[in-house]
Amino acid sequence: MWDFLLRGHEAVGLEGSDYSLKNQRAEWRLLGKNRLFTSDIARHFQVRHPDGQPFAAHIVTAWEFLEHIKEGDLPQVFENVRRHLEPDGYFLGTIALNDDVVEGVSYHPTVKPQKWWREKFSESGFFWTEEHSFEFNDFCRGSGNGYYDGNYLLNPEIGFHFVARKS
Repeated sequence: MWDFLLRGHEAVGLEGSDYSLKNQRAEWRLLGKNRLFTSDIARHFQVRHPDGQPFAAHIVTAWEFLEHIKEGDLPQVFENVRRHLEPDGYFLGTIALNDDVVEGVSYHPTVKPQKWWREKFSESGFFWTEEHSFEFNDFCRGSGNGYYDGNYLLNPEIGFHFVARKS
C-alpha cells in the first residue's frame, strides 16, 4: 500500500487481525488510522471517503488471504470486494494450497484446487482473466520475493496467482 501512496494513488488497507495495530508493525506507525483499518471482511462493511461517500478502488488485492476464510463466509467476502471495486477494476491476489497448522489449529480452512476457486469466483460474479498488464514479478506474494515467499511458477503445487474482474 505504501508504494501506491508514494506514487500518488489513493490506497486503503484492511487487516483481519489487530496484531499489527497493537504492535505497530509495518506501516501502522506511519499511516495509522488514516489509511489502515481492522475489519472482519467476512461481514458486511463499507469503506468511505472522509466526506462520507463510498470508497471504490481500481484494484483490490488479497495476498494469501482467501484460503483463511471459511467456505460459508466466502459469498460475503466476494460481495464486499464487488462493492468496493470500480466497474472496470481488478481483483487480484494469491491463494496458497497448503494447510497452515500451528499447535493443532488450521489457519487455512479452505484449501481447494484452482478449478474449485475459479468456479467460486464465477458463482460470485467474477471472471478470471489472462488479459491484463500484470507480470509475474508484480505480485508481492507467490513470486519468490524473499526467503519466506514461495515461487508459484516453479512450485505450482503450493499456490497460484489470480486476476479477476466483475462479470
